[in-house]
Amino acid sequence: MAGRNTSHPRARRRRVSELPAIVESGDGWFGFLLRGIGWVEVAMAKVDGLPEIVGLRMDVRPMFVDESELYVLDMTAEQQRQWAIDNAPHGAASAAVITAERLRSLPLAELRAAVAARMAGDDAFGAFGKVARERGKAWPDDHYLQVAEVYKSAVEHRKPPLKAIQQHWLVSRPAAAKYVKGARERGFLGWPERAGLAGYDAAESPFTK
Repeated sequence: MAGRNTSHPRARRRRVSELPAIVESGDGWFGFLLRGIGWVEVAMAKVDGLPEIVGLRMDVRPMFVDESELYVLDMTAEQQRQWAIDNAPHGAASAAVITAERLRSLPLAELRAAVAARMAGDDAFGAFGKVARERGKAWPDDHYLQVAEVYKSAVEHRKPPLKAIQQHWLVSRPAAAKYVKGARERGFLGWPERAGLAGYDAAESPFTK
C-alpha cells in the first residue's frame, strides 16, 4: 500500500530528488510521499507576500489503503501508526523514527516550489523537479547576469529587489540574497550607496567604508 514507509537505508544520507506523489487535503495540507523519508505534509501561507512553508508534519500513519485494508481507517491515530510500522517491509520500520538526519534530508525548497506552483495552478511536479535539478549545481554567469537585471529592474520600479528575485526564481530570501552576492562578486551588480537601502550604483560595499 502507498501509505507504508518504504524508505531504503541508502537513500537516507542524501537529499531526495525524485518526483514525489502529492496529495492535497481539505484542510490546506499538502502531503508528499518522499523516497527515503516517507510521508511529509506541509502547510503554506503568504509571508511578506510570498508563499512560505509555515507548517510541517511527518507521520507514519497510512494515507492510502486498498479495499482489503479499509478497516485501518476506523482505527485511532495511534493504532494507525502502529499498523503502518508493523506492516512495513522487512528492515524499513526503523526509518519511521524521526532523527536529525531525516530532518536535514527534507527537501524543503522543492516542497515549497511544488506547493506554490500547485496553488498558482501551475505544474507542481515540474517545479519540484526544476529545484531538485538545480540543487548542488554551480550557476553559470548567465544566471547572475539575469539576477542583476531583475535586481536593477526592481530598483528602477521602486520595488524590493530581493522579493522580486524570490518571486522570479521561487526561492527563499536567504537564497535570493546569495544570488545577489554572486552577481556582485562577478562584477555584474554594484552596491547601494548606504547600508539598508536597495541600489547598485556604488563601486564598493557600504560596510567597507
